[in-house]
Amino acid sequence: MDKIKLIYNPHSGDGRFRDSLDDCAEVFYNAGCETHLVRAVNKDILDASVAAMDDDYTALVVAGGDGTINLVVNALKRHGKNIPLGIIPAGTANDFASHLKIPKDPVDAVKSIANGVIIPAYVDFTHNYYLG
Repeated sequence: MDKIKLIYNPHSGDGRFRDSLDDCAEVFYNAGCETHLVRAVNKDILDASVAAMDDDYTALVVAGGDGTINLVVNALKRHGKNIPLGIIPAGTANDFASHLKIPKDPVDAVKSIANGVIIPAYVDFTHNYYLG
């Protein structure tokens, strides 16, 4: 069974991701994934959650907007975590997710993640922003 950590920002966008949370967890469960949820209401909780990940995790999934994704990517780098990152667009603009053509609907995004859809992306950590 895959072990996934799902970090979500309840304040991203209009906050409606919370309405999809059970449906998203069910998709992961039906795909055979043990999912650990983290409600990251600030960057310290998010950072500590990434730092605490052990080698048993097979993926990290983040639900939030561009700012939340940026914080997660930088926390992964800062803590030396090399793990696949799944993105659930839940922000206002979701520019990064849109650029990667990730489905806008949270459940559809989770289905893509659970089915192992991989979208190659390059992240330039020297400038602290995303490049496609």
